[in-house]
Amino acid sequence: MAESMAYDWNVSWTTDGGVWHERGFHTFEEAQGFARRLYAEHGPEMGFCLSASRMMTVNTHSLLHAKSAGAVELAPHLLGTADTFA
Repeated sequence: MAESMAYDWNVSWTTDGGVWHERGFHTFEEAQGFARRLYAEHGPEMGFCLSASRMMTVNTHSLLHAKSAGAVELAPHLLGTADTFA
């Protein structure tokens, strides 16, 4: 049986603020481990930015520090955030 190409988690990142990369993962542990390694290596760099999603964009801080997939919070919705400052 062929392995499914659909991923539950996606991690997107840029190290220079221009070119973005994305990688998919089947499990929370794989995605979190990869994101943690990226952050450890590139976190202090000026152009580094990290984003993650699981059907919707998740809170990156929560992804890096959660103890389980169920503990990862969603990122604030852009429309809700815009209404906050309107």
